[in-house]
Amino acid sequence: MDIDDFEDQVDRWGEDVSAWPEPSRTQALALLEVSEEARAVVAEAAALRKALAARPAVRAPADLADRIFAAARAAEPEPRTPVPIPSTAPPPTAPPRSRWLAVLASSFGQEWRPAVVLSACFLLGLASSFMTVARSQDDGGLGFSGSLFQEFR
Repeated sequence: MDIDDFEDQVDRWGEDVSAWPEPSRTQALALLEVSEEARAVVAEAAALRKALAARPAVRAPADLADRIFAAARAAEPEPRTPVPIPSTAPPPTAPPRSRWLAVLASSFGQEWRPAVVLSACFLLGLASSFMTVARSQDDGGLGFSGSLFQEFR
């Protein structure tokens, strides 16, 4: 155990090394025997604990929560301005070529877009499997040899 690990353990378990878990305790005791810096870390942690324990705990008044809620209820609510909802209609200046994409994109809600994209990927993959398979004579020119539908021949 080096001094950085020892400081971390002191921060975690406190300055009383006898209360530490066993593997760390034996290593810490060995380090305390040989390292003046480790003993200084323990002394500093003990002084900090003593300084913090000497101060009395600050308690909130008993009616503090009631006063906060009463002030919140009595406060005048701020006027709210409605947030405009963005239009899902295609922009009127879109060229005719891309207008169908805007209509298609706006016809599905935000929650359906991942499903539509995954379905389109599946269909494109299925279509590309038909296009990439070399046609053979024994399949009747349909291109089913080596494709997804090979077992249906």
